[in-house]
Amino acid sequence: MSPLKKARLAREMSIYQLADHVGVSAASISRMERRLQCPSVATAAKLSSLLGLTLEQILLPEAADPGKKVVP
Repeated sequence: MSPLKKARLAREMSIYQLADHVGVSAASISRMERRLQCPSVATAAKLSSLLGLTLEQILLPEAADPGKKVVP
């Protein structure tokens, strides 16, 4: 499970709630959690602030799971 999804679930937020707070679509959040999409730096900063994650955890999720590749 990605750090992004873990943090969202720990805060009992739905994908829709997180998407609304950050200003992106729920589909984008889902793709970020599945490591199929990297957020923009601005979106990553919002996610970091809201979820208490480092930018590295958001922008480099493979650091948390070296076996999973991110598609740019």
